[in-house]
Amino acid sequence: MAHCDDIKYYNYSNRLWSGLVFAALLGACASNSTLASQAPRVAVAHLADLPEGQRSQALARLPVVLEFRKGDEFPLELLLQSPLVKLEGSGSWRLVAQQPFFILLRESGPPVASVDGVDFDTRVQNSFQLGIDAHAGKPPVVRAVVTFRDPNAPKQPQ
Repeated sequence: MAHCDDIKYYNYSNRLWSGLVFAALLGACASNSTLASQAPRVAVAHLADLPEGQRSQALARLPVVLEFRKGDEFPLELLLQSPLVKLEGSGSWRLVAQQPFFILLRESGPPVASVDGVDFDTRVQNSFQLGIDAHAGKPPVVRAVVTFRDPNAPKQPQ
C-alpha cells in the first residue's frame, strides 16, 4: 500500500510534468507576431553598409525580420529554374517600396508579411498568376502577375 507522502509526490510531479508539457506546446505554437517581436530586425537597404562580420551574421539565423522602408530601391533579378523552359535575354528592373513593410523569415513555414512590423498573424490573400496573352499577328506573350496585398486595405469584392 502506498504512503500518503508517495501519493503527494506523484501528484506534484505529475502536475509539474503537465505544466512543462503545456509550456513546451505553448512555445511551439507561438504566434508569428510573438516570434517576430523576439527576432532581430534587419534594414535590408542598409545591409551592404554593415561591416563584413555583421553583414554575414545579419541573416545567418532564423527567425529574422526584414525591414523595408518607403522609398527603398532594389534591383530585381529574375531567376528561372526549370527543365521545361529557359529564360533568355536580360532586363533591368528596380523594386521601389511604396510604403514600409516587414517580412518575417522563420525556420518553419513560408515568409510572413506585415505592414506595421507588429501584426504578422493577419492572413492576406496574395496571389501568383500565369497566363497567355495572344493577339492576331503577334507572338503570344506569357504574363506572370504577382500580387501582394496590404492586410489593412478594404477587402476586394470577389
